[in-house]
Amino acid sequence: MLVDIKDLDAHEQPSDELRGKWKSYSKTEQKDLIESGDIDDLDSAAEAKEFCLAGTISAERLNTSFKHITPPGSTPVVVEKDAPIYYHPLLPGSLRPLPPNSPSSGAHN
Repeated sequence: MLVDIKDLDAHEQPSDELRGKWKSYSKTEQKDLIESGDIDDLDSAAEAKEFCLAGTISAERLNTSFKHITPPGSTPVVVEKDAPIYYHPLLPGSLRPLPPNSPSSGAHN
């Protein structure tokens, strides 16, 4: 079932099923959650092949962004490689991320 994003209500309460799932996740130890298999691990070749590359964010753009949010006197965050942006093909088309700098992404240089 595909849902048009315009039909979604950001203020709608989640279903009982979704609330129950969130409650179970929030009470689970991190180690147990990671081992549960409920989280996609793109470091795993088997799971990564299910995802598609939508684009990348340049290391330069990331470093500029981190400079804006790093408190003065803190150790600077330095990224050396571009960061990939992945999406899952089951995600409806209108909810898929747009690569940075695409005409509709709202990104500004």
